Amino acid sequence: MSDNPAKLWHLAKADKKIGTFTSQQLADMGKAGQITSDMIVWRDGMDKWQPASKVKGLAVKQLPPVPPSAPQQPAITVAFVPAPASQPMPVSGHVTIEKTGKSLKLQQLLSFLCIVIGFGIAAIAITTRRPDTTGISSAASAGSLMFVGGIMWRVVTRIRVWWHHG
Repeated sequence: MSDNPAKLWHLAKADKKIGTFTSQQLADMGKAGQITSDMIVWRDGMDKWQPASKVKGLAVKQLPPVPPSAPQQPAITVAFVPAPASQPMPVSGHVTIEKTGKSLKLQQLLSFLCIVIGFGIAAIAITTRRPDTTGISSAASAGSLMFVGGIMWRVVTRIRVWWHHG
């Protein structure tokens, strides 16, 4: 650091200018441990800012290396944890039919058949009626009643299945 004392040194840390100092002031700061390895310097005649540790004769306090930052954790972590064999698997969104009793399965099937057959009977009775007749035929009434009854039975059995899996 034996250079012209008229030349001033500029000192910065993390893109923030600390100040302008003479060679003697900079040397005194270095001896006092105020200049650290993360600081940069510049003065007239230099092409660009350089680490303070590159200045010959300047005491620079070495800082420990900065540990790398931990990687960012994703916002959502998804993990598969199998359920123990003693506990049933949780049901979400819909009820599975695998663990439904045989009587409830049979009722679901019969209610579905009532819906399909009742709709078919009502549709055939309505489309085949003669134009000169008025009112609804007994076949259309029976088919409609079977259709509505099948829907109600189906709703009740679905509620019972849901309750069973509860």
